[in-house]
Amino acid sequence: MRRFLGLKLIPSLPATTAITTSAILHCYRRPVPLRAFSTKMADTTTPTSSTEQHKDQRDSQKPALTLPAPGDISSSNTLEVNGQDLKLDLLGPVVVNEDGSMSRIDNWAEMSEIEKANVRRILVKRNNQRLARLRAQQQQDENSS
Repeated sequence: MRRFLGLKLIPSLPATTAITTSAILHCYRRPVPLRAFSTKMADTTTPTSSTEQHKDQRDSQKPALTLPAPGDISSSNTLEVNGQDLKLDLLGPVVVNEDGSMSRIDNWAEMSEIEKANVRRILVKRNNQRLARLRAQQQQDENSS
């Protein structure tokens, strides 16, 4: 027997014979890496049991998951803050931290609409308070220096 990539080859079969993966696995009774087979041979294999056929049909019927196109997103919310309309995108609102840095809410996508509305209401108030405090501190620092 000849070896190819560490696998024993069957010398008695002509090259045109289609061999299924399950037949090879049954012959050697050990796992065989599928990358050792050429793509031509891999295309000729067929599922051997009805459960494999049903699984292949279910997999082929599943739609591919895609992201929405940039123009399709119309669900952004707007808030009026200090007379300006701010749009909140799908990533969620911006949170102003105590030190003036900004961040976003990590689990925004998993929140229900009621939770999102409550967070928006609270964040607007808290962000305004923090921004006012930071502006006052900045003016105080400028006046003292």
